[in-house]
Amino acid sequence: MYVITPTPMMGWMELFKKENIENRPDLLEIVPSNKLNPEKFYYYQNMSKKAIESGVHGKDGYYGVEMDNSLPFGRCYKKTKKEIDEIVDQFESEDSRVAKIYDMLHRHMGIDKLLSIEVNHCPQSYGCLLVSRKHGNIVYSGDTTPCMNLANYTQGAKVLIHEATLEEGMEEDAEKKKHTTTK
Repeated sequence: MYVITPTPMMGWMELFKKENIENRPDLLEIVPSNKLNPEKFYYYQNMSKKAIESGVHGKDGYYGVEMDNSLPFGRCYKKTKKEIDEIVDQFESEDSRVAKIYDMLHRHMGIDKLLSIEVNHCPQSYGCLLVSRKHGNIVYSGDTTPCMNLANYTQGAKVLIHEATLEEGMEEDAEKKKHTTTK
């Protein structure tokens, strides 16, 4: 089994693996989400000043999460579907485990690629793009504030699954917490 998780969760996942699968550690492979990120920049790693000042994300705005500086920071611009298709087609992870994940997904589910799409929530938050020539693309995102990177990768998708924690009328609270409302 493969678990794809943000870097801040790696330690917890390794502990889980050690405590629960000690006799067969080969049954669980843990891969950092950023190894499946096709972008050349991080767009949303930093928290907004408003979110930090509100205190809803902890005193430092990150609950002690260290930022991942493996990519430079950039500004996310609207990209055409053609540009996104080229990024997706050309993406190859440096992590050898990703090729194994792709092979398994293709053989058993007809999915060609799985990509981590950075979203504007808390540091190292990702949505997921399942790329399938056979079935069409599926995009999943947890509760994130609207962001251009997710919009870019949603172009042409057959299905978008997007969690929304807060209900209509709570837009101000959603903005502070980098969440989405049902409206």
